[in-house]
Amino acid sequence: WGQTYSVSIFLLLLSIWFLERKKAFPAWFSLAIMGLTRPQMLVPAFLLGAVFLRRFSPKENVEAISWSIVAAFLFLGPFALAISPSLPVDILVNTLLIQPRGNEALWNAVSLDAYSVWTLLTYFVGGAKGLARIFYPSVAPLIGPITYRQLSQILTTGLILFLAGLLVFHRKANRERYIPIVALGTASLLVLYTGLSSVHFVIGLPLLVLCRKSMTSAAYYAVIAIWTVTTFVPMYGVFGFAIAGVGYLAPALHHSSNAVTHLFMDLFSSDRFMTLGASANIMALLWLFWQAMPFGWNPTERVDGSPPRSTVASAAASK
Repeated sequence: WGQTYSVSIFLLLLSIWFLERKKAFPAWFSLAIMGLTRPQMLVPAFLLGAVFLRRFSPKENVEAISWSIVAAFLFLGPFALAISPSLPVDILVNTLLIQPRGNEALWNAVSLDAYSVWTLLTYFVGGAKGLARIFYPSVAPLIGPITYRQLSQILTTGLILFLAGLLVFHRKANRERYIPIVALGTASLLVLYTGLSSVHFVIGLPLLVLCRKSMTSAAYYAVIAIWTVTTFVPMYGVFGFAIAGVGYLAPALHHSSNAVTHLFMDLFSSDRFMTLGASANIMALLWLFWQAMPFGWNPTERVDGSPPRSTVASAAASK
């Protein structure tokens, strides 16, 4: 159910809050601790780090990063003494070694239970159906010798580097659109990378909620609705399958006596709903991409329902 993800999300929102308050050291420190909580947080940490480099002066960044290293060392001191002095390094090295090549063979699937883009390809290209679409091996070839996992790494890495470059070199992206761009990078990881679970999608939801001022009303509510449904349905559905054989853990929620659990299990494993959910996530990602880009975007309305500034300015000039 993602209980521990609230810790990662809290640190993510805390770093954004300190950025808006122009507090360099606590922003960098929150970012550093957030990156150690789970591998998936390294992507928003990387993109926010690009924002910090431009929003703070070089002197502020040097001082903040230096003090963050000292503070992180002191914070991790009790854990390092109890476990190992190399604990932080071991965590990062293990992450960098395992994530690109996958975990144990049992977990080397295109998805653990999430409606990613690969569940569409395993259906239309691989011919898999039902839950086999989700647990399709990620090491299977897709385009010639290129496997599902390798293609996901190429797409995800390329897009994240593009977004990081945009945040560093494009002033409007760094100042006005950094939240939707960070949200786009995080959502891209969740939809395009193999081996992720639906519970990981919880990470993207608060970032999408923060995009209210950067998106039109139609786009905002549509993306939030899509992300909420395609996160909750597989989370509840896989929970139903998990307790199917051990009903004594949650007898009131067992599918044999709970119609809601039975419904979500059927939805989660349904080919039609899986195709609809994966397609909706892709559409949400494309919609977010269009709304997040700092060029070629001209919303028809602002958050408060008034005309955009460009329209107001042109009308005033004509008078």
